[in-house]
Amino acid sequence: MTERQKMPAAPDIDCGFDDAPLMLALAQITFTQSPEVFKNITEVKAAIAKLGMPIAQSKQQVSFALKVGSAAPQVTQSQIWWFVSLDKRRAVAVAQNSVVLYEASYSRFTEFRDLMCKIVDTVSGFAGDGCFLTSVALRYLSGFSSDGHPSPYLVSGLHGLPTESLQTEHYHHTYGFWCSTSGGGRLVVNVKTVHGDQLIPQDIQTAGVAIDGRFALPKETDAVQLDIHETIQRKTMQKLDAAEIERLLDEMRKNVKICFLLATTEDAHTKWKITNN
Repeated sequence: MTERQKMPAAPDIDCGFDDAPLMLALAQITFTQSPEVFKNITEVKAAIAKLGMPIAQSKQQVSFALKVGSAAPQVTQSQIWWFVSLDKRRAVAVAQNSVVLYEASYSRFTEFRDLMCKIVDTVSGFAGDGCFLTSVALRYLSGFSSDGHPSPYLVSGLHGLPTESLQTEHYHHTYGFWCSTSGGGRLVVNVKTVHGDQLIPQDIQTAGVAIDGRFALPKETDAVQLDIHETIQRKTMQKLDAAEIERLLDEMRKNVKICFLLATTEDAHTKWKITNN
């Protein structure tokens, strides 16, 4: 029997977890500049409030870009409207050319996807006919205690450099993988071993979304950050449409879920109470 034949079958893609280590799910839609969104921001606010995010705040978003041959980065500022739930576990950032949904109270993918589609319907309704889709991204950010060196929850290919000969008790490693997908996307998997107090990435901390307290680990705890995302860039003009967003998110979620299952072990699935949906 070959080594491949001995490997256990991967869990079904539709499996769930009663105690999943998911810290945050994020979906981002970008589109052509549509100033009409801000001209109708009062109506946008009212519609998003009905979706459970009634608190609104105008913010300045700062972006940095370093051009080849330039000594200093190019700094640009743009306005966004930030809508957040009362518990700060769910938020939406709306700009004139993008919508980002942050969900730290994730339950089921269909609920998350349908919420995003309702937000897209709202924005596209006010943006008008000249609003065209440019990209879609889906990101799942997970975190958990390592519980060993190497962690029994990561497959052997993610264990990093063997350290026995180095006589060290303190080390970290980062694994990165990317591939193209059949849907024209770029799928990325990043795995990092971190101190417990660094489990939540800086970009999420800065955004201000409230992550579940069970992920607030002490510095002394060794932890694993598993960040998986896919991005699809649109090269042709296509009207911003919730039905197309739904289709793309469905395909991207399958790819992200497969990567999560491939990166984690049976011990991990047992720990997180895998279920067959």
